[in-house]
Amino acid sequence: MAACRGMFSSVLADGETESFLDWAKLGRLTFVASAQFKFHPEFYDAGTAKRSLSIETRLMHIGRTSGKLAGAMSFHDETSSPVLEGEYQFILVDPETRRADQFPDWWREKFLKHVVKTEKHLIIQSKPVPTDCEIHVHEITVLPSDIDPYLHVNWSSYLKFCLDAYTSWHIQSFGYEEKGDPFRLVHKVCMSFKGDASIGDVLCLKFWKDVLQENQAYHFHISKKAKVIQECTIEFY
Repeated sequence: MAACRGMFSSVLADGETESFLDWAKLGRLTFVASAQFKFHPEFYDAGTAKRSLSIETRLMHIGRTSGKLAGAMSFHDETSSPVLEGEYQFILVDPETRRADQFPDWWREKFLKHVVKTEKHLIIQSKPVPTDCEIHVHEITVLPSDIDPYLHVNWSSYLKFCLDAYTSWHIQSFGYEEKGDPFRLVHKVCMSFKGDASIGDVLCLKFWKDVLQENQAYHFHISKKAKVIQECTIEFY
């Protein structure tokens, strides 16, 4: 979760004096609409020596009130392929009204030339809860450690909720040895966000295995007061 969140943090590179994409000058909030990540096997290699990481973030698409970033994480001292790749669709939000807001003209003029014209919005297709397979249910109470500076659940915390629910179910159902290690390695993640939650909210998480795919994929729905606020698909190695 920390690796995913860190790849899109507004951190200055060496020698830079302005925030990434002039976030500080925008004076706006951002809401994550969707995100997807791919973890390569090298990400989990326990034999890898500790050393600095290099994160490359690119602006891929700009809409009227939203944009898309793409990122790649690799070892700083090597020219090898990335160990983690991701895309992140965000919506610009007015801090007063908490409604979607347009990019200022000066910002659009400055950064529009950097986008890839063939790129589009990152849209994650919704997957309804099926009626012909076993559905697992898990209850979550939002804790102070789950929230972001806006006092809402941090977008990456939802991935933690899903992984914790899956791992707990696996251990309770099969123990630590039957049917493999419950702490499974994540290969791919797709997430879409439809609402928010705050400290003390009680959330209902439902998940099920994708029986139509040979890959080890599970789908997750997180609801607040019967309304789905987040969907996630996790494919394991």
